[in-house]
Formats: sequence, structure tokens, C-alpha cells
Amino acid sequence: MTDFKELEVWRKSKELVKDIYDLTKKFPKDELQGLTNQIRSNAISISSEIAKGNGKNMKEQFEIALSTTFALQSQLLLALDLGYLWNSDIEILTNKIEEIQKLLSKK
Repeated sequence: MTDFKELEVWRKSKELVKDIYDLTKKFPKDELQGLTNQIRSNAISISSEIAKGNGKNMKEQFEIALSTTFALQSQLLLALDLGYLWNSDIEILTNKIEEIQKLLSKK
């Protein structure tokens, strides 16, 4: 069993969490318990499921992480529609998420 901290997909998902937190700091304060929390939670969940997947249920946990990437993308697009993010933000995040999705699909 490999240490999950050595997995490229985990490192990239951890970087994504930081990016998500940096961007969601700019969201309206009244969104803190709504969309902001949901976006942050899903970003954290991706890296957490990858870490859990390094144990006995690797395939199952990586599938959960993968499905969570799609939920996160949906929420980011909603944030764009609401004017909380710019197209350039979405493009950068989408590229990072798609890279994580490709790595998870290989597992």
C-alpha cells in the first residue's frame, strides 16, 4: 500500500482545495452557509476520499471522489451564473478538476 501523500492525484486535489478556499473568500458573506460551504465541502471530500481509497476500498473511494468532482463543477458553474466567479476562474478550476478526473479514472 502506497502512502496517499505520495499520490499525484491526492497532491493535485489538495492544491484544488487551496484554490477553492482562495476563490470562495470573495463570495458574499450570506452565502457562507450555502454555496460557499457546499463548494468547500466537496473540494475537501475529493482529497479525503482519495486518502481513504488508499486503504482497502480503493476503487470504490476513487469512484466517490470522481463523482464529487462533477458535483463541484456543477456548483462552480452555478457560482459563475450568480456572478461570484469569472469565466477565467472557471477555466482554471475546470482544467485542474479535469486533470484530477483523468487521474482518478486511471485507478
